Amino acid sequence: MRRPGQKQIPDEFVVDIAVFDSGGKLLEAMKGLRLKPAGTGVAARPAPGPVGPARVPGDLQALLPKMPHAIAFVDHEELKEPAKLSELSAGELERLKAEIALPRQVSAMANLVATRRAALAYERRMQALPSEGSTAHRVSLAYRADGKPELRFADESGAKAFQGADVSLRTAMASPWLDRSGSGRDGHRTG
Repeated sequence: MRRPGQKQIPDEFVVDIAVFDSGGKLLEAMKGLRLKPAGTGVAARPAPGPVGPARVPGDLQALLPKMPHAIAFVDHEELKEPAKLSELSAGELERLKAEIALPRQVSAMANLVATRRAALAYERRMQALPSEGSTAHRVSLAYRADGKPELRFADESGAKAFQGADVSLRTAMASPWLDRSGSGRDGHRTG
């Protein structure tokens, strides 16, 4: 509201405020209060959306710059044509189909593909690529009796490159986390 004789200023509001108690008695009144929008309120910013998987590795690197780690995501949709995945050989696909119950096959494939992608990212970050190239294809997953996944390697160079690294899995969307902290973070559930 603008009072007669007052000059209108862009982006400024003149308000009168009155505060009453529950019985209707006037407690306080302010007239001619001049307000300007600050532009920093919640309405000035769009609501944040969910953090997409593509952003997570960069965010983790910013949060943990000195901690060796890697993360990879595999959407189960990628596994509709597993023969097209470069991370799995035809022999491994056959072995997975023979050894894993049908309801768990897609998750087992996703876990292995995601672990290999994370292993490659870990190798790059650690600059631990052996002279003969990436060990990522020589990384496999095994499970301890308590269901905790662990990395297995086809040869000593892989074991050396990942010495002290640990793996954790979350199977709703395969997303292995490799680190050397011994954090024990593990979203993998058996059964």
